Amino acid sequence: MPVCALAALLALPIACGADPPAPAAADDLVARVEGEPVRRAEIERLATFQALSFPNHSIDALRGNALAGSLLPRALARARHPREEAAAREKIDLARARLDAGEAFETVAAEMSDALAGERGDLGLLAIGDLDPLLGVEIFESAVGEVRGPVRTRFGWHLLRVSERHEAPRPWETAIHLHQILARIAPDAGADRRLLEALREEAIVEPVDREFFERIRPAALRVRAPEAGRRPEGGKKP
Repeated sequence: MPVCALAALLALPIACGADPPAPAAADDLVARVEGEPVRRAEIERLATFQALSFPNHSIDALRGNALAGSLLPRALARARHPREEAAAREKIDLARARLDAGEAFETVAAEMSDALAGERGDLGLLAIGDLDPLLGVEIFESAVGEVRGPVRTRFGWHLLRVSERHEAPRPWETAIHLHQILARIAPDAGADRRLLEALREEAIVEPVDREFFERIRPAALRVRAPEAGRRPEGGKKP
């Protein structure tokens, strides 16, 4: 079930638009990171997804976590690596085209993925909560065998396919067997720490929706930089 539909069913108090979100209008902007937009629709989608597992957390705390934990680092990576961004997007689009033409996911992963190509893109069995939330929300909404993506995280562009899943009461604990194709854009060392400093000082983070930004900024500043705990392919270290 899509995240927003499930949130409505459970009466979670989060404003939620179409799921997945449609291209947002200019007035949906919350902030810019060196010109790259961060939009409210994506903050709400990630916060809604996390609320399904953490219903006792405040909505603004979840929004702040989505902002600082996933969306600001992705925006910074896109802003600072335009050439790598274009090359990675071209590569992942080619991989998607091969999949759409009927090639096996494992074959395309072995030939094109920048992570675990030798294992044909097999990430093994892991919990949805082990993934960057931008990947987790896609996997939560996907059916077994469905290809999702391209999805952009701080690490690059991803194509995802779940070959099996074992549901749990909390979505983040749901176990999935995941295959991935990654067109990598390596994050800068120390980028998360610098982003939190910039968020505090508004150095490279420019608020657009000031009222909303100020409401969630305290929670965003409490987010532990996840860079050291994530594998380049988008999951946590074992």
